[in-house]
Amino acid sequence: MMDLYHTRIVQNENDSRGIKTKIGVIEKHIENVEERFAFGEIDRDVYERIAARMKAERAELEAILGESQIQLSNPEKTISQALEIASNLVNLWDSGTVELKTDLQKLVFPKGVQYDRKNNDYNEVDLLRRSLHCLDISPR
Repeated sequence: MMDLYHTRIVQNENDSRGIKTKIGVIEKHIENVEERFAFGEIDRDVYERIAARMKAERAELEAILGESQIQLSNPEKTISQALEIASNLVNLWDSGTVELKTDLQKLVFPKGVQYDRKNNDYNEVDLLRRSLHCLDISPR
């Protein structure tokens, strides 16, 4: 599991570098558009339209960059606790209070569970199954 964590960290670092490079390119484009506007090479409406689009793209990339960071002060302990919870979900659910069950639901399904009538399936259940398979834990 630690190998998977370290692989994910390296992957995130590579992704972050790529996103930071894209942000740098966009910032250069924004500066270029600002200079062209300042020197009268482009009209205000063109400047505002292009600058707004580029700033929105930069903000989107910065949001993705912020969400993609994995920061654990003690990854071994955190992963160990996560594996313990994941391998004991059924027992925790069966013996838990309503508050514990609510917490478990939020932990396992942070976006909630949505039923898809067309496919007669629950969307987030597949995510859980893939995660447990990755951990080599079978749902009971």
